[in-house]
Amino acid sequence: PGFVQTFIVFANFLFTHNSVIGILAFSLGFAFGVPTVILVGYNGLILGAFIALHTDVGLTVDCLGWLSIHGITELLALVLSGAAGLRVAELIVFPGQLPRLESLSRYGRRAAGIAVGAVALDFVAAILEGGFRQLINNTPGRYAFALATAAGWFHYFVNVGRKGRNVHR
Repeated sequence: PGFVQTFIVFANFLFTHNSVIGILAFSLGFAFGVPTVILVGYNGLILGAFIALHTDVGLTVDCLGWLSIHGITELLALVLSGAAGLRVAELIVFPGQLPRLESLSRYGRRAAGIAVGAVALDFVAAILEGGFRQLINNTPGRYAFALATAAGWFHYFVNVGRKGRNVHR
């Protein structure tokens, strides 16, 4: 039907899929983190199997370039969602001096904020996967784009929003 319409439908599907997995990885932290670890591990196994299939036919470099355009952002979102879920699990299992609900109320907000930020990353990853992955059709260009994306996220998480704030607990 055309690039714009196809892009919108594809990016919407990707965003929905990835954000549901991220939200699950976060929310399953309430079950002591065990399902969170299983879900993140399961997604890692699928990724590993996908790469192994391409490695068997000599396409490792091309496969990783193809995945890297959106994978940097998408995997970052999954790791952050899982980490936020494990933080919730930590607050339930080891609440410290506070009662569990108070500990979750006080310290769980930050974990929830991380999960919301991860959903925003999933939105960016869907745009990258739905459009840029198809538009950049050479492997060196894909790696260059991925490197720029990784540098951008590194800069954001290291420098943006940290000045004048207490970043611990």
